[in-house]
Amino acid sequence: MSNDPEYDLFSLQCTSLTRLNEVPEASDLDQDATRLVLLDALVLTARPLTPSRRLFERVTETGDWEALRRLFALHGVAPYRDLWNEGKPLDLNALLAASNLGEIPTLHADGFDLTHISGNILRNAYRGGLPEIVDFVHETLDPTRQGILALDPPAAALAKTHPVFAPQLAREIQNAVAANTRQASVFMSIATTDMKTFAVMLLLGQDLRPLFCDGNRFIGPSVEKLIEMTGSAHGRLKLGQMEPSLADIVARPATGSIFFGLHAANGTMVWHHM
Repeated sequence: MSNDPEYDLFSLQCTSLTRLNEVPEASDLDQDATRLVLLDALVLTARPLTPSRRLFERVTETGDWEALRRLFALHGVAPYRDLWNEGKPLDLNALLAASNLGEIPTLHADGFDLTHISGNILRNAYRGGLPEIVDFVHETLDPTRQGILALDPPAAALAKTHPVFAPQLAREIQNAVAANTRQASVFMSIATTDMKTFAVMLLLGQDLRPLFCDGNRFIGPSVEKLIEMTGSAHGRLKLGQMEPSLADIVARPATGSIFFGLHAANGTMVWHHM
C-alpha cells in the first residue's frame, strides 16, 4: 500500500479486473456483468486522481482495452499521449498479450508513437491470427519490419503462429532452408525431438540420416523408414506425395495431429504408427 489512499483504492479495482480477465471465459453472463461493475468502479476511483505514469501503467496491466478507453474518456487522451511520447516508454505488454489488438490503429491515430513496440505488436498479431494488424504495422506503423522468423525463434514460430499465417510461415521456412541460414540449422536440430519440425524437414527434402546416425534414439521402424527415404531422390519424391503441402503441415497443431501417417500424442518424437 502507498501513502495515497485514493490511488490505493483505484489500484485495488485494477487488481480485481486483472484477476477477472485472467479467468477463462465463462459460458454465462456473470463474468461480463462483474467486469462492467469493476470498470464502473475503476472510473469512479480514478476520478479524483491526476493523470500520471503510474495511473496509465496500472490500467494497462489489467489487459483490458475498455479500461484504457474509459480512462481516456475521463481525463482525455492528451495527458497520456504526452506521458507516452515524452518520457520512458510505458509498458503495454499485458494489452498486447491479450491478442486483442484492435485499438492499436486508434492509439496511433491519437498520436501515440508505437514504432518502438512494433515488433511486439506484430509478434502478437501473428500469434493471434490478426492479419489486419499485421498489414497495419507493415503499411503504416513500421514498414521496415520483417517476417515471422525475424520476430520469433524457429521453435516458437512453428508452435505459436496462428494457422491463418501458415502459408507465409511455410514460405519463410522454405526460403531459410534453401539459403542454409542459421534458422535452417536450428530447424534441423529441433527435428530430432519435435514431430512437427521433423515433418517439415521431411517435406522440404532434407537428408535427415546424419541427425539420427548416433544410434542413441529409439525411433521405431516406421520413422526409420521415413528417415531413410530422405537419402535418395526417389525417396524424397515419394515423401513429397505423402502430404498435401508444407503450409498444410505448418497449419496443424503438433499435439494430436497426424504427419506422414504417424501420430504422436504430445508432439514429441515418441511416435506411434496409425
